[in-house]
Amino acid sequence: MNVRLVNLLYGVLVLAYPLVVYVGLKYFDARSTAFGLLLLTVLRFLFLRAADPKMGSRAFAVVPIALTAGLVGLAFVFDADAYLLFYPVAINAVMLVLFAESLARPPTVIERLARISEPDLPPSGVRYTRKVTMAWCGFFILNGGVALYTTTLSDLAVWTVYNGFVAYILMAVMFGGEYLVRLYVRRGSGAS
Repeated sequence: MNVRLVNLLYGVLVLAYPLVVYVGLKYFDARSTAFGLLLLTVLRFLFLRAADPKMGSRAFAVVPIALTAGLVGLAFVFDADAYLLFYPVAINAVMLVLFAESLARPPTVIERLARISEPDLPPSGVRYTRKVTMAWCGFFILNGGVALYTTTLSDLAVWTVYNGFVAYILMAVMFGGEYLVRLYVRRGSGAS
């Protein structure tokens, strides 16, 4: 099976995760919902290994799969929906650690991404990418905090709306806002 197709299907599942959990917990129990999610997660890993043997050993591919498998595995074993609900909190925590660690040990995540399209990033670009990485750390703290609130102190409907809709809008606003700021900064510095 094609790696891109597997990644696309899994990406759709990740984006739809809150809706899948909502429907699963509304009509089934936590164990059944977890079993379905666990099966999809294991299938993704197996398809990735079959399509690209090296992919299955890379941290960026394995960490989200392991995190998902761990949480849905716990939900299955203990038949407890709370583990399914902690996924957005865990993802924000992992992203925060990844971005914060890159601040301590440069290059930052954003600098690495920027160098894909601009290998000779000037020092001003490196400083800018560092600030953007800090901004994303702040985003992950706030978004993870709200996700934790919806997981522990609200009902399933509020959890689903925030983690399956509002959080994605906030990420889009963050991406769009950063893009506009980047255009402004580049114009001000005379870069093309």
